[in-house]
Amino acid sequence: SVEWSDGTYGSGLGDIRLQYFHRLFASKKDNAKLRTVVGSLDVFAPTGDPDKGLGLGTWMIAPTVIFDVPLSENWSVFPSPKLKFSTSKTLGRSSPFPPGRTPEPGRESEDYIFAFELEAYFTYMDPSGWWIYFDPIVEWDLLPEPDEDNYEATLKSQIGKMWGRWGLGAEGSVFVAGEQSQKYQFRAIFFYYF
Repeated sequence: SVEWSDGTYGSGLGDIRLQYFHRLFASKKDNAKLRTVVGSLDVFAPTGDPDKGLGLGTWMIAPTVIFDVPLSENWSVFPSPKLKFSTSKTLGRSSPFPPGRTPEPGRESEDYIFAFELEAYFTYMDPSGWWIYFDPIVEWDLLPEPDEDNYEATLKSQIGKMWGRWGLGAEGSVFVAGEQSQKYQFRAIFFYYF
């Protein structure tokens, strides 16, 4: 569910996210400053309702590089630069996670969106399978620039538990793009690792 600063509210199914990971590097040292480097490919399917702020309303493909930097025995940070490419009719938006900007009159676009995103997961992993993380995100639209406010900023927090390959989590976030912002967004998340 999500509520925007202008009072718009939506609740329901969001976009489905499929993600493929491939390990590019793994350190053999126990005390390594960089533990692993992983390549990832995200695919977002437009299953959410963009008019309610629950989805992007378009397909998106996003290649990412994820760096695993241990901070202590249980804490790690995962800097993750990402490129985003979305298909047409994006309503000037480029972030499906959270859903994106509230559309303004005249902003509907037939153009693709190409954007750069930088995020960093500060993560606590418990040996019993519990995790919690805090995730600041900043994104810049590269092509096209819909307006002067071509940046987006998000702060996410998540808590969850894994049972083998299955996981269940809860996530809260706030989101700002230019003068538009969310009061909050809350989502329940289900994981399965193949």
